Amino acid sequence: MVPLNMAFARVEDRMEEMWVLEHDNGVVWKGPGTEVLFAYKDFDYPTRGSVEILDAITNEPSNAQNRLSAKRMGIYLLKVG
Repeated sequence: MVPLNMAFARVEDRMEEMWVLEHDNGVVWKGPGTEVLFAYKDFDYPTRGSVEILDAITNEPSNAQNRLSAKRMGIYLLKVG
């Protein structure tokens, strides 16, 4: 539980508007230049082109092109442009 609480603390200030994703995949919070994805199950989350991603649980950065392979119970911070 501690890693999830730490991940939430990393992204909380970026969460402004919440959108529920179809098929019960999760929720995404949108803010200026960022999206915070809470994945409830494994699925591909579409992105617009290349995005920088921070896995908020592991604190590991990565990049994705046109989609993020989200993992169940994952929390991701996406820098979008």
